[in-house]
Amino acid sequence: MKLFRRDLIERHGLRFPEDLTTGEDQIFVTRAYLHAAKISVLASYDCVYYVLRDDGGNLTTTVRNAPRPGGGSAGTFAAMLTLVAEHTPAGPRRDHLFTRLFQVNLQRALRGVRREHERDPERSRRMFAALHEPVARWYSEPAMARVPAIVRLQGELVRRGLYEETVAVVRYVRERRLALDARKGRKPVRWLAPADVTVENGRVFAHYPYFRDSRLGLPDDVFDVTHQVGARSFVRPRSVTVAQDRRDTRVLSVRGRRRTRLPAVALELTATRASDGRTVTAALPAPEPADGTGSTGGTGVRAGQGAGGAFTARIRVPQPGTWHLALRIAGSSTPELPLQTVRVESANPAHALRAWLGRSGRVARPAS
Repeated sequence: MKLFRRDLIERHGLRFPEDLTTGEDQIFVTRAYLHAAKISVLASYDCVYYVLRDDGGNLTTTVRNAPRPGGGSAGTFAAMLTLVAEHTPAGPRRDHLFTRLFQVNLQRALRGVRREHERDPERSRRMFAALHEPVARWYSEPAMARVPAIVRLQGELVRRGLYEETVAVVRYVRERRLALDARKGRKPVRWLAPADVTVENGRVFAHYPYFRDSRLGLPDDVFDVTHQVGARSFVRPRSVTVAQDRRDTRVLSVRGRRRTRLPAVALELTATRASDGRTVTAALPAPEPADGTGSTGGTGVRAGQGAGGAFTARIRVPQPGTWHLALRIAGSSTPELPLQTVRVESANPAHALRAWLGRSGRVARPAS
């Protein structure tokens, strides 16, 4: 899908590394990107066509399960990390490139480490060592702050050289994704829902392996998912409906369903008046599990949720006006899930009484 000017290739001696059976194109293309003075994208018409092989295979699928010289994905990642570091000065540009490598390439490399751990533990350790050296050398806090927390955790364990713990986390990622039916764990992880979370001081922390483990002493920042999650992560947005009480139009009811395979976190329903920003809130506690253990981990329908994790929240606005409703994680500074905007008129007892009588099947008569 790319065309390279021959002069660029010859001037910088760009070649495919012959010791890699997969990933060699990444190293070649990355070198070309870093040396290029100009890169153009041609998207005005279709100019590349794929032709599938008759046998349905290609080099990548042929060697996927075969032993790979050069460390496979681990060797490719290590070479890519070193390549970027050597051709890009420290700063935002290098961090930007590192972010992609840690988020995508590191996960692929670690899946290979896990598979080899099950087949050939000694080879797995050698692959891990090939990852540890460049990660420890080029580890970047700004880059890691941009990747999902589960990737941040893996990167921190690799940086510290904790082999067994790293393999355990990679295995956890695979098993958790299978439990959540998320493409069977084949694609790189961007958001992996944990079995439970902790909300403290406006931050949300995922209960991934080794969270607040005194033996390892990993910082809470490694598990911080505040900017990855919001109420929409735990609620099915399309299930949420808003209604006004017919007897008291200042009372608003919100109904919806939680995602029952995720932690049932405590939520807050907020109503903010458009004219002056005045906000009122109503608590929507996390339901207790049916077994009464108090844990919010696990799966299934919890007591107080009903089938499908149904919930109801009611809030009364103090004054008429236009009110914006939203759901947010209780105690968190994460973005809210915007709901409906409701126009609340002045309370009129006669209107409320007529509405109530009409709903009950009676006919309202004018006062004498």
